[in-house]
Amino acid sequence: ADIYAKDATVNPGTSYFYYDVENHLFMRQGGSIPSTVTDAYKNYKVKVAGKSSSVIKRLAYVPVDDLSTAMEIVMKDMLLSELIDVYEFSMVSEIRNDYTTNPPANSEIKKEDRFIVAPVGADEVLDKDGNIVETKPYTFVYDKTGKYIKRSYRFVEADVTTLTKTATKTFSYQNTSDILDLIPGKIYYKGTKNGNVEYVNNYALCIYVQSKSSSPSDKLYKRVEGTGENTQTVDTYDNTSGNLYVLVNGKYVKYNPNDLSHLGEKIYTKETGTFFVEKSTPGVDGDSSYACHAADVFYTKQYCENIYIKNNGGAYVIINGKAVAYDSTLHGDAVRYTAVMGYLAQANEVYQTSDEVVYHDPIASIALRVTVENEKSEAVLRMLARDEVTIANINDVVKDATISDLMEVTEGSLFYDFKDSKLNNLSGDVEDAFAKMTMGQLMVYASITDIDKDVKAAIAPITLDNFFRSLTFSSTAGIVIDLEKAYGYGA
Repeated sequence: ADIYAKDATVNPGTSYFYYDVENHLFMRQGGSIPSTVTDAYKNYKVKVAGKSSSVIKRLAYVPVDDLSTAMEIVMKDMLLSELIDVYEFSMVSEIRNDYTTNPPANSEIKKEDRFIVAPVGADEVLDKDGNIVETKPYTFVYDKTGKYIKRSYRFVEADVTTLTKTATKTFSYQNTSDILDLIPGKIYYKGTKNGNVEYVNNYALCIYVQSKSSSPSDKLYKRVEGTGENTQTVDTYDNTSGNLYVLVNGKYVKYNPNDLSHLGEKIYTKETGTFFVEKSTPGVDGDSSYACHAADVFYTKQYCENIYIKNNGGAYVIINGKAVAYDSTLHGDAVRYTAVMGYLAQANEVYQTSDEVVYHDPIASIALRVTVENEKSEAVLRMLARDEVTIANINDVVKDATISDLMEVTEGSLFYDFKDSKLNNLSGDVEDAFAKMTMGQLMVYASITDIDKDVKAAIAPITLDNFFRSLTFSSTAGIVIDLEKAYGYGA
């Protein structure tokens, strides 16, 4: 049987019971307690969890003659999570290898092996005021459909307040019909989108506009120094280090304060080290190896959490599926655990393998090879446990469940964008998302990488909705695309 102890102070997040004297039962203490229950019989929690089945434990104090009545009461009060084992976290019974001191040979690795991978970074969760309310440690593991690639440098948006200002320059836009101005990165398309006039550095669109008309286009512009149409005055910055870049026509290009096409553009800083960047990352002028290519190994981002490892001197005990700080006066010789932050991985997530027989190239962040005692339950089971689901309310709980309640969703997967969608709203949310989805996002979801880099950069910002609206059928040319419509501009 479970052993109960009365709490003098009620702690949020703790499951409490009251004692039903008449039926000899500990009943779940929800929002309402019968008025006949005195304070002496309220606020009991499980001190030591028994090893029998949940039903037997709840009936442990009931006289035999009263079992029939008590059984009916208990079944209405019991949670589904009491009838099946639900684990909110994973528990490990043994550390087989510590990769710091005793890494195994590649030949020892088997398909069924499990590993704890250490965090390599943390995301900051901000509130509406920009304050950090939570940090979420994460790591990266192998995944053939992952959205990340490994690189020795990356680009991050620069804080211009930390850059060295060198001058202030003024430029404007001038219409051009000179074919010599049709230069990648130097030619701009003038169009109207959503009621706003835009000057867009889009070489593919400019070539299209120029090619479909024999007369000079009033939609092609170049930047010139001084005042004129759409005059702008911006600061320029020192780039003696060569670490500042701007994005021009889908490529990172070294920032040049004397290049008019770089003025006013978002500036990026190049950082060196070991980084995992999205496989949709733009290419780099002068380095064809940076953008994703067919030979790349893909990774996925996984968030880390506490994994509990059996340890005689551990700081925790597990009571009714919850980790509780060990107290010698309460828990005596109960099994104890140590908490380790990490991600519990399969062999093919931490080793490269083509046939799941020979393993090689372990990732650098593996911490431990372990034997799993109990693995974290599937998301839907954890939801049933978290929401205290009974037979009576299961329909309402499932109806209000979100996708992340029902399944594990990995960042970068299609389902991740719908993780907060409820089942009743999923169809509409998917329809809305696909209407707004860009070709670039579609290429990421579908892991399409073997595509001409210039074509990829050109079509990436086009939405699926605009793409299909831009297609027409010609009896002489077949299917024809209007690139202006595809980019959302009026022809």
